[in-house]
Amino acid sequence: MIPPNITSEHIINAIEQIRKKGVPERREPTKYALVFKEKHYPPKYTISLANYFANGEELHPNKFNGGDESNKFLRKLGFIVIDEISEISPIEKSLIEQFHKDVISAYKKAKSECGYNASIFIQIVTRDGALKVAKDFIHKKQATTGFEKLYFAGRLDLTIEAHVLLPKYKSMFTLEERKTAFERLKEYKFEVLGVVFEDSIDLHTIQDDILADNIENEHELRPEGAVKTYYGKRYERDAKIDKEQLIYMA
Repeated sequence: MIPPNITSEHIINAIEQIRKKGVPERREPTKYALVFKEKHYPPKYTISLANYFANGEELHPNKFNGGDESNKFLRKLGFIVIDEISEISPIEKSLIEQFHKDVISAYKKAKSECGYNASIFIQIVTRDGALKVAKDFIHKKQATTGFEKLYFAGRLDLTIEAHVLLPKYKSMFTLEERKTAFERLKEYKFEVLGVVFEDSIDLHTIQDDILADNIENEHELRPEGAVKTYYGKRYERDAKIDKEQLIYMA
């Protein structure tokens, strides 16, 4: 039975600890996922860990059930729990399958072209699926041994981080995950060109917009109060780009 004194605050504390330290072996979710700030967490393990913050010790998994019991408890506290298998669209399923195939193809290329047989990696991918493995790798604080071996082989394009940045898989990863993949590759002197992040500001684009506006001003008379929306609408969501910065860049 789940202790009734576990609150949403305790659950959030547990999530934060999982975010920092990860999930132990054999405590990974098998079917359901607790969704918090666009990331997935194992419902049962999160409750076990939340009990530490509520009652001073981690709740042993034999003392309560996963699935219906854990999911209902979390939902009553206001959390979202999804069935990772059924609650994705056919398009997403197709993307997940294609991503899995691409990762396996990269493994085969690393083996045949670089002489690197990532046997443990392919076992994990076969067991857990490439998408889950990719997210797990991205959340590691350091690059994996396999990543470094591909670095020395000059084939970082075969890493799972490089696949995360492929445009067709953008919807499968959060902005933070894609940025982490990008920065990790960049740290090893491999920069993926043409990658655009939603909250990034392209100086050249701003300057081009300003130039286009200036050119139109030379040939166009506009009534007082008229508005021409170029960079204004495009960047209005970013508070860092204020009026003074735009004037400076112009």
